[in-house]
Amino acid sequence: MSRNDLKKMIVFSSETSKRIIEAAVTDYAALDNRSGSAIIEQKLLESFLPQQEDAQRYVKHLYSGASDVQDIIVSVSQSYAAGVSWQARWGNGKPLVEFALEMCLQSASRINLKDELIHHLMNSFDSLLRILKCEEQEHSGDLLERENLALSVKFGDELYQLLDKEKTPPPTSSYVNFLIDVWDYVGNSTHTYRVLSDLIAISSKWYEDAEIRVNLKELLAVISKKWGDK
Repeated sequence: MSRNDLKKMIVFSSETSKRIIEAAVTDYAALDNRSGSAIIEQKLLESFLPQQEDAQRYVKHLYSGASDVQDIIVSVSQSYAAGVSWQARWGNGKPLVEFALEMCLQSASRINLKDELIHHLMNSFDSLLRILKCEEQEHSGDLLERENLALSVKFGDELYQLLDKEKTPPPTSSYVNFLIDVWDYVGNSTHTYRVLSDLIAISSKWYEDAEIRVNLKELLAVISKKWGDK
């Protein structure tokens, strides 16, 4: 869209709306000693961007064309992984993983086993499996829960072997869905987000459209409320 096209977009629905907006813009422009167009630009950006500083940066990158949806998910996952004592930086990342799963399924995304990041992914996934195996050994609760955890560990081992020996690129969704299945045990682990970041980074490109970008922006607005500004 060109700048001229953008200028032509503002068509008021009524004279009343036009008078209200023009009067408000005039007042803000006078108070801030700025032009009316600068005030309109500011108010539009404020309406489109999340409040949190880092989330704003992600959305700016998305809409400026510097990053696509897949890039943003990788970056946000890396931020969640940057906690201390092997814990995630924030504890509210499950919606991020669920969004990634939806995108992987929609795009039938597959892992590039020849990417140089595959070894880092395998190391992180192995660390995740170690946590699950410790949970399995120490589990003293419901028998059915322990059996389900044992099945998850077995399936996780199978997924790991696919990364090491499989020649056909496995579907990324299987791994992201695995993270969700064992969320109660590893949802707050830094390894979970390291795995997610690597998975998405070395997977085939996602399809994206206007709805997906808006959904990502709204997701970032929600989860970033827990991030806190620097």
